[in-house]
Amino acid sequence: MARPPSTIPPEQVHRHNGKESHVDRPADREKLRLTDIDSWSRVDGHMVAYAQSLLSRAQVAVLSNIPADHADAFSAAQPWLQNLDHVALSGKINVAKPDPHAFHHCVAAMHATPADFLFIDDREENVRAARAIGMTGHVFTGFDELVKVVNAWLPTSTAAADLIRAATRR
Repeated sequence: MARPPSTIPPEQVHRHNGKESHVDRPADREKLRLTDIDSWSRVDGHMVAYAQSLLSRAQVAVLSNIPADHADAFSAAQPWLQNLDHVALSGKINVAKPDPHAFHHCVAAMHATPADFLFIDDREENVRAARAIGMTGHVFTGFDELVKVVNAWLPTSTAAADLIRAATRR
């Protein structure tokens, strides 16, 4: 992804969700950076349990637009990520959603085709980009709807349905 050249020195630019802002004082930049890392480190335990419950039915991967300077701290704080089949953090793979290369990275890493993926994201532009390369996409609006979409997309079995019910009761 090419960005136009900036007149602000790189050490004074703070990036959050793809948006840049100018922060003058080093102490302010560091405080903002730590706050941002903290915000990325908060996860929904209910969703983590659900994602892990799906491992008996499908391969599960995460594609996150987490910045490079946050990726290691996030990975260390989230040991459940090690249970997944693939974790792609934009700061590590050097490309972010909705760039098609981010999705292609996951396709290649999972030795799959785009049609093998159900991509779920809370941002419409990311889902549109995933669909554009051939993935099935769903805009996340809530947990109950997500479970319905996943169940409709994945092959079903009694054991898998029991796992999903157990995860949704937590």
